[in-house]
This record gives sequence, C-alpha cells and structure tokens, in this order.
Amino acid sequence: SSKMRTVNANQILQWQAEGKPVLCLDIREERSHKYLPVAGGMKIPFNKVKDSHTTLIPYREYMTVICGMNDANRCNRVHIAEQALVRLGFAQVYGLANGLMEGWIKPTQRKKELPGPTNQTAAF
Repeated sequence: SSKMRTVNANQILQWQAEGKPVLCLDIREERSHKYLPVAGGMKIPFNKVKDSHTTLIPYREYMTVICGMNDANRCNRVHIAEQALVRLGFAQVYGLANGLMEGWIKPTQRKKELPGPTNQTAAF
C-alpha cells in the first residue's frame, strides 16, 4: 500500500488561515473520547465512515484530515477510513502525522479546536 500524504498541526492551521475549507475527521471509537477528549472536528469511528455518506458528502471538496491515535502511516484504521472517503468521492485526503496526542494536542496545547463543520475560520 502506498504511503498516505500526512499533514501536521501547523499545516492545518495554515490552511484555515488561508480560508481553505478543512474537515478533521476524528476516527477513534467512542470510548477513546472519554480518555482523551479532543474538541472540534467531526467524530465518526473508522469502521462507520463508509456508512456515513449522508453526513460526509457535503464536505467532499474540503481538505480532509483523518485523525487517529497514531501516525497515519502506522495506523490501519486511518487507511480504512481513507479508502472509504476516496470511494465517497473525497479528493483531498490526508492523515494527521504523529496522531492526536503528539500531532495535535501537544503542538496546539489545547488552545485550538480541530477544524470541523462548526468552526471554519481560524479565529476561534
């Protein structure tokens, strides 16, 4: 399988600053949200992405970042979600480098929400 294009927190925030539409998809299972709450984004467990076309279709043109616990290229769940999004017609699909803790929470120090349907601007 080919390596997935990954992005880091800086790139996500840069896209937002440029006014690009960004959707961060938190693909962890529900129980993970209790242990490690992450604000913002859209939360759909990896194995439900393929059945969530009604929810997802409006965002097909967005820069879409799949966010899991681990680095996107070391996480099979991210790949499952990626394949589902590509089948739904998403063109700009990326994975979060280094996973949610190292790749988002630590660099943003919980001062930023993951971009999602409710927060499309950089000014929170």
